Amino acid sequence: MGSRDDRRRKLVAKFLTIARERLARMTSLLERLESGDRDSASIQTLMREIHTLKGEARLMGFGRMSDVCHGLEDLLEEAKRRGFDLDADSSDLLYRGLDLLSEFAAGPD
Repeated sequence: MGSRDDRRRKLVAKFLTIARERLARMTSLLERLESGDRDSASIQTLMREIHTLKGEARLMGFGRMSDVCHGLEDLLEEAKRRGFDLDADSSDLLYRGLDLLSEFAAGPD
């Protein structure tokens, strides 16, 4: 039973490392978007990173993390409908979501 727990701990640690890497990319992409860069490749990458993290989190049993990603996807879809013209409230919500995800990805320290 111990080796199964060890494998699970290693998988969770690897997932959290990858999640932190994804979050760093998402933050950078969001900063570019907020500064007015409407490059469609960057926008698609941001949306793909969030979608991928949502699925990975769900698979690993991090339901709340997955739910926050889903909320961020919804916010970005709304922003997309408005041409990605982010107002202060939208930016604030997106950054707060990324902050919350970062707290989840920090692990159980």
